[in-house]
Amino acid sequence: MRQAIAHTCWLLAAFTLSACSGDAPPASAPASQPATTRAVTTNWPAFSGGGPLRSATSAIAPPPYRVLWQYKTNDVERAAVEGGPAVVDGVVYLPDAYSALHALDAATGAVRWRYTPRGPDNAQAGFSTTPLVHEGTIFIGDSLGVFHAVNASDGSKRWSVDTQSPINAAANMSPDRPDRLVFGNDAAEVHCLATADGKKLWEQKIGDRVNAALSINGGRAYVSGCDAKLRAYDLNDGRELAVADLLALTGGSAAIVAEQNALFVGTDQGRVFSFDVQTLKERWRFEGIEDKAMVYASPAIGSDVMVVGARDRNVHAIELTTGKSRWLFKTRGDVDATPVIAGDLVFVGSKDKKLYVLDLRTGEERWQFQARRGITAPVAVAHTRNGPLIIVGDTAGNVYALTR
Repeated sequence: MRQAIAHTCWLLAAFTLSACSGDAPPASAPASQPATTRAVTTNWPAFSGGGPLRSATSAIAPPPYRVLWQYKTNDVERAAVEGGPAVVDGVVYLPDAYSALHALDAATGAVRWRYTPRGPDNAQAGFSTTPLVHEGTIFIGDSLGVFHAVNASDGSKRWSVDTQSPINAAANMSPDRPDRLVFGNDAAEVHCLATADGKKLWEQKIGDRVNAALSINGGRAYVSGCDAKLRAYDLNDGRELAVADLLALTGGSAAIVAEQNALFVGTDQGRVFSFDVQTLKERWRFEGIEDKAMVYASPAIGSDVMVVGARDRNVHAIELTTGKSRWLFKTRGDVDATPVIAGDLVFVGSKDKKLYVLDLRTGEERWQFQARRGITAPVAVAHTRNGPLIIVGDTAGNVYALTR
């Protein structure tokens, strides 16, 4: 599995019905379809692909797509899909915000297992982040502040660490240092733990909550938080190496483009920044978000543009080198979901209940899928022997697997 994960997580970022219809999606595909006919050949193992968090993968077959299967996390309203799924070696690992981490067969949607941790006084613990899957272990934090390492094969607990504060940021790791992972929590703490046993390797404290996954590149971990700062830490010992002022809080992660020595991050007050990845000196800022609406989503990186959604209900494409607008696509809801780029296609959900597939070059709509509720979590895009596999969840806990 290690080679499969490496091929995906690090290659993804140099380290996934009826079109235009308002009707409900068609029924699920029969559960009798053998899993071997849709074996996953390229995985989606972490938020934005992990590592530099570029949220991009290789090209997949273009739309139209059809519903392969559907799944419901729970009948409880709070069982929303707020963290995106991971897809690894034929299994979809799906968090819900109410009480469970679900493992589903990627071919059929059949449940393999559910992991349902409990806190003090039998309190339920939900998951609002994308799982990190590495070498047969799933790493994810919960709403009670406990960070879990779960056996991917059967859903049993390997180890857990109680940070004492809700964890709304996905974990991340480096291809060069897979012995450690990093994440933040609502107590403004940044934790670095050993992947083998959860031992604390280092910890840092910033000025406010950390809702975004840390991005990693070149032995550095970058954290963007609610204290309106961007910080670079030495991944080895946690020393702060550089800091930049973001002028407003952010809920999104920075995406790193090492070959341009740049990183990109959006903030509240309608700004998107590019910084030098070493010094964190500002390269440019984009202020073309309507009404200075918050950029809550993280960017996806193409060859010469970044794509990001905002709470002005638009999807923006911005040139990497100049910070100029390339195109804008209007939706009818806030766009909090981080986009995914697959070749020349952009996949992005909106609170208007739709998943949009856009042309990366022009921003023109290629296809859309109508969910039952708003979409705030990123999709997962994986490659199978029979074509693409796109997993999307909505805020009512409905999960859809799309394919050609």
